[in-house]
Amino acid sequence: RGNPPLRSVLDARSITILTVGDHMVDFWACSSMRSVILGFACCLRLLGCTADESRVLVLTSSNFSSVAEAPGARLMVEFYAPWCGHCKKLEPEYESASKLVADASEVDPTITARLAKVDAIQETALAKRFNVKSYPSLHWIDDKAATEYRGERTAMGISDFAISHGGPLVRMLESTQAVEQFQVGYPVVAVAQLKAGHEERLRHLEALSKQIEPPVGVLYVGSEQAESLTVYRNIDVASEQYAGLLSDVDAMRQFVLSASLPPVVEFGTKTQAALFATDTELLAFLLHTMPDETAAQADDASAAHFTQLREALAAVAEQLRGRATFATLNGAVHKEALAFFGYALADLPAFVVFNKETNRQYHLPSNQLSAAFVSEMALRDHTNSVLAGAVRPLLMSAAVPDEEPAGRGKEGVLVGDTYEKFVLGQSRNVLVRFHAAWCGRCTAQQPEVHDVAHWYRADDTVLVV
Repeated sequence: RGNPPLRSVLDARSITILTVGDHMVDFWACSSMRSVILGFACCLRLLGCTADESRVLVLTSSNFSSVAEAPGARLMVEFYAPWCGHCKKLEPEYESASKLVADASEVDPTITARLAKVDAIQETALAKRFNVKSYPSLHWIDDKAATEYRGERTAMGISDFAISHGGPLVRMLESTQAVEQFQVGYPVVAVAQLKAGHEERLRHLEALSKQIEPPVGVLYVGSEQAESLTVYRNIDVASEQYAGLLSDVDAMRQFVLSASLPPVVEFGTKTQAALFATDTELLAFLLHTMPDETAAQADDASAAHFTQLREALAAVAEQLRGRATFATLNGAVHKEALAFFGYALADLPAFVVFNKETNRQYHLPSNQLSAAFVSEMALRDHTNSVLAGAVRPLLMSAAVPDEEPAGRGKEGVLVGDTYEKFVLGQSRNVLVRFHAAWCGRCTAQQPEVHDVAHWYRADDTVLVV
């Protein structure tokens, strides 16, 4: 990642044995700087150079300013709740990420990032300051400027982000070979070619680096060569070149965010975080049950139909790039996602547009995806109508209970189809408890809410549901 002593190692493109003291680690076909960094970290662990204790800083209102607001501070901060199951699941990944970042900084002192955590239940003022609405919530702080981290919540994903953003804002690349090595070290990179003497361009790229997730590299070229900005993707081994001005930071940011993913992405564990981290509010999904090898069978009518749909989706994705992000999702593999959208396998193929900000989904009528009616116009018009606010969202609801909420000391039950009637359409005050069946805190809280309902048994102005 730019450490001079490692450059000769990278130039060799391959390491057989890396030795530290009496310990050996075997490397083969090593073309990634990340592999080298983590390899050195492994050797340091073998030598006992790293401690087993937690490397995650614990921040409170008393020390937050001195740590997170120090000049040049680069910090990943997790806001968590001690009772939160998702937080408990993230904890070992976050601890591992902190150790990977700490080990990387020992190898490369230019990496100054640290990982920290805040108990959002105890430190309510800090949680409110960062507008924390769910747990865990991860925020990246770079020289006092904070942005929410929406990337992959794994040790490798978090450490990759912290390492790439915790060092120099722009990586100086000395040759085309260095550019190639920079590309293979990350899922996505942005590489600029600059002419010597254009230092203002470098300042613009540093500003860009603070606003995007992919790392930025710079290669200085001769006066006869054109300046450029190119995004390289490993997910589909493709690249896209920016056509705007290198002085327009906002335009470059929009380009990098758009070019970081292919026009159409297959939803999966490796792409899920990237999809939900895009700058567009809308995600448009083509739900299917066809693996690629099945779709290639020309004599299979359903596979041929899916191939037509996917081609239509690709055309629409190119036309609406930057306004919506398009993906395919195999419902047979991702059954939880299929259930989230309210579909069964027998309903597929289907097309649904999901708004990440409002958590609303908009379904295209199934008859418009029948074998007799395959048109990119249907996909494009539906997406455009959602963008224009001309489509009503699908609101899923459980079955309406036999007993309506009536108060009189009992906690009533609402479902999606009765919420508007008993909450928005009421002249009285309504206390609504939103809960999840798997949430332990919700279960523990239930008797208290029943007590509240009992207290208001004689008050017709209050309804507890």
